Amino acid sequence: MEERGLLASADRALKEGRLADAEQVLARALKVDPKDPEATRLYGITLARMGQLPRALAAFEALSQMQPTSEECRNWLSILHRRLGDGDMAVREGLAAVGLNASNGDSHGNLGLAYLALGNGEAAVRSLATAVEIRPDDAQFRHNLGIAFQFAGKDAEAADSFRRAVAISPRALPSLIALGNLTLAHGNPLAAHQCAMQALRLDSNSITAHLLAARALTNLGQGEESERHLRQVVRLDPRHYVAYSMLGFRLQFAGRFEEAESAFRNSLEIQPYQGISYWGLRQGKKATSEERPELARLADLAESPRVPVSERAYLHYSLGKGWAELRDYATAIRHYDEANRCAYESNLAKRPFRPEVYRAAFDETIGLFGRDFIERHRHLGSESAKPIFIVGMMRSGTTLMEQILSNHPEVSPGGELQFWLERAPRVVDPVTATIEPNRASQLADDYLKLLYGIAKSGRVTDKMPANIQVIGLIKILFPNAKIINMNRNPLDTCLSIYFTPYEFPPAFAHIRENIVFAYRRNEEIAKHWRSVLPLGSFLDVEYERLVDDSEATIRSVLEFCGLEWDDGCLRHGDNKREVNTPSVWQARQPIFQSSKNQWKHYEPYLGAFAEWDEE
Repeated sequence: MEERGLLASADRALKEGRLADAEQVLARALKVDPKDPEATRLYGITLARMGQLPRALAAFEALSQMQPTSEECRNWLSILHRRLGDGDMAVREGLAAVGLNASNGDSHGNLGLAYLALGNGEAAVRSLATAVEIRPDDAQFRHNLGIAFQFAGKDAEAADSFRRAVAISPRALPSLIALGNLTLAHGNPLAAHQCAMQALRLDSNSITAHLLAARALTNLGQGEESERHLRQVVRLDPRHYVAYSMLGFRLQFAGRFEEAESAFRNSLEIQPYQGISYWGLRQGKKATSEERPELARLADLAESPRVPVSERAYLHYSLGKGWAELRDYATAIRHYDEANRCAYESNLAKRPFRPEVYRAAFDETIGLFGRDFIERHRHLGSESAKPIFIVGMMRSGTTLMEQILSNHPEVSPGGELQFWLERAPRVVDPVTATIEPNRASQLADDYLKLLYGIAKSGRVTDKMPANIQVIGLIKILFPNAKIINMNRNPLDTCLSIYFTPYEFPPAFAHIRENIVFAYRRNEEIAKHWRSVLPLGSFLDVEYERLVDDSEATIRSVLEFCGLEWDDGCLRHGDNKREVNTPSVWQARQPIFQSSKNQWKHYEPYLGAFAEWDEE
């Protein structure tokens, strides 16, 4: 009788959140009867909620001896093993729970999380998809399925799962943040910002929402607003080292390099076992011989198991850059190789580059956008000459060209706009080889609204390098637009891609053969546009000629764009606009001859980069 009263008292304390009271009462109950299954069950739950996981695990292991067919017990064992880092046992117990009752969504959900802990994304997707089938209106199941899809490298399915979770539960802040981060990674900062704002309406002090808003606004070119969110994070958590690091890059983008250095050092003081802030410091200066001990210290840090692999990549990028500036190119390339290995492991290993898919997309565009196709749809075009497109392979000088042009009084910088990559596929039907007129008209109108939002008057640059894939549609809808195609020595370009860390790396990054493959496809499609576009609409600019004879090259570019000469274009380093690409430092420097033929320093180590005669 006393035991029943103790259990009732413990159950009441547990429901009211008085965990310490519940533990004390249950301990008394188990002294009365150490093998009481209900007391053992409640004791295990109480200990788990108190964070005393090993003791909770022991309680449920004892319960499993008393009730070997208890589905709840098996689920708790799966959860506790997972939280204690034993993925194998978590899966084993999860399978046992599902075996006891295959119609219980919670069991499938727990098993899915156990598979995630074990690193098996595909199995996690299967289990969580079953949980969703059983309970389709469970927002948490939808959220967890999104995480599993993401882990398995299926980002489109992950985004759909997060959207469904938000639709079921609009106040599901973790799903909003996950969706925002995913859409940002796939080049849609506007949608990411909308997710962040919805999350902040739910919780104005959400640090993750402020960080998402800051990243999205940076990509939208709204640096001051981004900084406001980052400073709010620092106010909410003065030891948030990630916010200080992000603030450092924001200040670099704005050209405030001394303030940026201070922010990076604040981040490192809080968390020295990282890499990205070291990269921020290294990006803002050139190494001197006095820094050799510092580089040696960074090399030791890169070996520390306390540094995550993603952060280790940034340390090796920093070391590669530092040793290259000290002219020790053999050491530099070793660090760049390791940087790319780490970056690939943390960013792209779960969604590897598929050359056949990449090639097929380019071949489809080349096959569709012939001279006749462009001529047949020319009536859809706008008369506006407002946009100036700067395209080419990434790291070929597109940022430098925009920096030069935007120092002209009649030109405003648009940066790397995602507009065409997001919207173009919805307008062209490759099956019928047609462009839907109403959608095309709406696309052109929306793009002009975007440009006029950047600058009411004058011209606006759009320097998204990957726009070279959609130049045919661009020239149909904006026949008077000017297109500048930047070309740089392929070896220098490919090495620069290899030497550069990316927040959102292109699919071909980090592996030399993939970079070469992508470069060749870029060359092929540029050759196609030269052959089918009207004369006077596509200008090739050689990066090396821009370096050798800056004034003559810039004069030819301005003449091509229909702009009068302005001396400010020769002083691009004075341009105060924000630069939020990996070229943030270089874009503010004068044009030096040393930027040419960098590949010669690495000639013994080129590998696949030197194999230009092979397909």
